[in-house]
Amino acid sequence: MSNLDIQSNPLLQSLAVESTKPLQGSDELGQDAFLQLMIAQLKNQDPLSPQENGEFIAQLAQFSSVEGITNLNSSMGDLVNEFRSSRALEASALVGQLVEISSNTARLPEDGELSGTVELPASTERLQITVESMLGEVLRVEELEAQAAGDVQFRWDGLDSNNVAQAPGTYRVRANAIIGGESVEVPVRLAANVNSVSIGTDNSMTLNVDGVGQVPIDDVRRFL
Repeated sequence: MSNLDIQSNPLLQSLAVESTKPLQGSDELGQDAFLQLMIAQLKNQDPLSPQENGEFIAQLAQFSSVEGITNLNSSMGDLVNEFRSSRALEASALVGQLVEISSNTARLPEDGELSGTVELPASTERLQITVESMLGEVLRVEELEAQAAGDVQFRWDGLDSNNVAQAPGTYRVRANAIIGGESVEVPVRLAANVNSVSIGTDNSMTLNVDGVGQVPIDDVRRFL
């Protein structure tokens, strides 16, 4: 395809200047400006040496490509905005909900009950659940009988070993199981409230969990 000879044609120079005014700060030629230049070229071509059909078709194909890319960009922008709106709606629905995450710390709420799950990799002869303050003070120890492998749910009523109610705050829970005659510390999942949700620029969702902090939504093991 032959190049447009803008420099040698005053009309084309004028069109080029006018068409690029809305595009200051960009090196791209919009589809409207492209079409104006192509029409101006047809009007001002040499009658004795008109543009060949092949060149004209090539220019039309180029214009069609520019228009297609513009429409595609617009459609993709609409899709991204719709996805972000959907994620924001999903995030707002999670605020105030209880979630269970892989953490041995959580906040004892005002109602004085903290729940969770112990993950047993194998059956155990005895399971011991210990509740501690964040300073390491042992507040309550629960001894459970033999348990099969899998998830074992538990609840702490907020009372210490002397039946004294503990103040709302963050506490630590540990679990030890007797497996094969040895005491092994096993993973714990605790339930906590979702205080807020944030969405990153990559549309990733992060939960601000009470007593735990920021947790990626993929780390949530169960919604309660």
